[in-house]
Amino acid sequence: DDDLRRGRPSTHKAFSEATAILAGDALLTQAFETIADSDPAVVPDLVKILARNAGPEGMILGQTLDLDAEGSQDITFAQLEDIDRYKTGCLIAAALEMAAVLAGHPEDRETMQEIGMKLGIEFQIQDDILDLTSTEEAMGKSLSDQERGKATFVSTLGLGSARDMVKDLDRRIRLLTGSLHMDPDRLVKVFDQLLNRSR
Repeated sequence: DDDLRRGRPSTHKAFSEATAILAGDALLTQAFETIADSDPAVVPDLVKILARNAGPEGMILGQTLDLDAEGSQDITFAQLEDIDRYKTGCLIAAALEMAAVLAGHPEDRETMQEIGMKLGIEFQIQDDILDLTSTEEAMGKSLSDQERGKATFVSTLGLGSARDMVKDLDRRIRLLTGSLHMDPDRLVKVFDQLLNRSR
C-alpha cells in the first residue's frame, strides 16, 4: 500500500485502486501464457510450480497474513517468518524451481525451493533494515512501516540482531548451492547483489 515504488507513484496512486488490481490480475495471467510457450514437455510442471507458489498456499496466503498482522504489536518472530516466507519467498522459490526444470535438473527443485524461501526472508529483513536506516530518496519508496506501527524483524529483534540474521541466512543459502547439480556462479552473483543492495 506504499505511495511510491522505485521512485515513482504506485499504480493505485498514479491511476486507481481498481486499475492496480486489474494490472496484478493481468500480469499473473500473462505469466501462465509465457509458460505455455515453453517446452511442452515441462509446461505441466511449470504451471503447477507457479500456481502453487502464487496461490492460496503461497503468495496469497502471505499477503493475507500480512494484512491480518497490520496494526498488531503482538506478532511473534515465527509469525513474521511465515509472512515473509509466503509473501516473498514463494515467488522467488517459484522462479528458482522453474529454472531448475528448464535447465534440465529437476533433481535440484527441492534445493532451489529451499534457497528461494530463505532468500525471501532475507530480502524482507533487509527491507526492514533499510526502512529504518535509509531515506525515501535512496529507497525509491515510502518508508511507511514505522509510521503504521507495523511489526518488523527490526522492531522484534533489534537492528543488530536483524543484520546478524541476514548474514546467517546468506551463509546458509550459499551452503545450499554446494549441493546443486548445475553451475551456481550466476546464482551466487544474484546473492551478492541482494546482500549488498541499498534499495
